[in-house]
Amino acid sequence: MMAMREARTDTRNPVPQPRRPSEPVNGETLLADLVRVGSDERAAGRLRARIVQMYRPVVAREALRYRNRGVDSEELLQVGSLAMMKAIQGFDPSRGSRFVSYLLPMVSGEIKRHFRDTQWAVHVPRNWRDQRGALIRFVADFVHEHAREPTQSEIGAHFDLDPSETGAFINATSAYSAASLDTPRGTDEEGNEVPLASTIGSRDPDVESVVDRELLRDALSRLSQRERRAVVLSYFGELSQTTIAGYLGCSQMQVSRIIRAALDRMHAEFTDEE
Repeated sequence: MMAMREARTDTRNPVPQPRRPSEPVNGETLLADLVRVGSDERAAGRLRARIVQMYRPVVAREALRYRNRGVDSEELLQVGSLAMMKAIQGFDPSRGSRFVSYLLPMVSGEIKRHFRDTQWAVHVPRNWRDQRGALIRFVADFVHEHAREPTQSEIGAHFDLDPSETGAFINATSAYSAASLDTPRGTDEEGNEVPLASTIGSRDPDVESVVDRELLRDALSRLSQRERRAVVLSYFGELSQTTIAGYLGCSQMQVSRIIRAALDRMHAEFTDEE
């Protein structure tokens, strides 16, 4: 009798009572139970598993809002699931608010942070990455109001940037994604797909000889008509001196002397300019 009396009067460490089958079970009640079990990891693990199972469809719907933006749907769901675990840990059921109101902003924020930190094609300063959304909204609002896209100076004025910063800002915020060089950009005359890589120019091997060609053209212009014709036929036409002699109406020996004299004069001019 005394033992039963002590059991009835001992309220220092009340043991959580199992929920009656008739009581409704929702996320808030399960989260309240999670707080009550305290350090009982086995009970806490079971409760967390039930909460995760209950809200997984909610997280999946929120994560799929961000699909088709360069990130696999399964990866988005994983990020959303991690956000749900953080929400379960941080939610305070004593405030009386609904868990879903706390969960959705947490999931959305984690997914946006994932895009911001891991999905940019090139490194961009964080403050410019954060303003990408603001730029998109400004351009959309401007087009709606003015029926045209804003100029670079108008964008700079809106974001308080000088002209050089504005150009860098616009280029940086467009660097979120990069197209593959294998992406088709159209078709050729035969109907075959042409990859984006075909539009990338290659190094022109003649670039380094531009200055020399201009100097040569100038030097040739200073020769007499006969000398210039002999040099051009010899070095550009690759004709023999005998054939050149037929064009100039002189002997092969005279052609040799004409070319030699022309080359010496051109060499002297190049030497003087250097």
